[in-house]
Amino acid sequence: MRTLVVAADVTGAAPSATLRNAVTAISSTPDPSLGNNSASASTLVARPAIAVDKSASAQMIHAGERVTFTVVVTNPGSVPLAQVTVTDAQCSPLLFQGGDANGNSLLESGETWRYLCAVALADNMTNTASASGRPSEADGTPLPGLSPVTDQDTVVVTVIHPSMRLTKRASLDMARTGDTIDYTYLLTNTGDVLMTNVAVDDNRCAPLILAGGDSNGNTALDVGETWRYTCAHTVHHVELALRNTPDWMVSL
Repeated sequence: MRTLVVAADVTGAAPSATLRNAVTAISSTPDPSLGNNSASASTLVARPAIAVDKSASAQMIHAGERVTFTVVVTNPGSVPLAQVTVTDAQCSPLLFQGGDANGNSLLESGETWRYLCAVALADNMTNTASASGRPSEADGTPLPGLSPVTDQDTVVVTVIHPSMRLTKRASLDMARTGDTIDYTYLLTNTGDVLMTNVAVDDNRCAPLILAGGDSNGNTALDVGETWRYTCAHTVHHVELALRNTPDWMVSL
């Protein structure tokens, strides 16, 4: 009897596969019993894997607001994973929400575990969550020769600080009934995000006319941009009466 040993390398990207190896023996001497000249053996190919998907409840928030991060950890491989750890260096604790359907503490093939974490932010955050697991038997015993599998995912949250500054100038420091006062208004975006639906209102002068500043014509007050408005107002006697001011003057 002679024993032959054949070694094979398993390649390919299939998440799960069974390797079947068949062999046939032949000889120049006729064999009357050919039925036992072939044999085969099957081996289950373990392909461990882990996948992380991270998301945020908002991609943009104001300073001081809270954002909730959701971390979803899935086993797309062919064997269970034991000793699963999920970490987030910038948000803790990560609270396990469920997914271990049979409660065996193994992230089984096709199973998904879900975690949550909430934090208040003062500045932009680039947040990464990482997960790892050790390939194992169905009872959690580590599979020999297989290293732990890892994955990570990153989400970016932008913290905005909207701010505007408005200044007003008058063409006259003092006026009397019938005088026309020309007002100039300068509105500047001093924050870090563009402002939309911008409106400027003056309870004593209307209408305010946009005289310039929207250089790119996008109707949004861009960061660092200054819009200039003008308005002309004629002083009426009734205004002086309401202020109890002599009809020959009004201080502005």
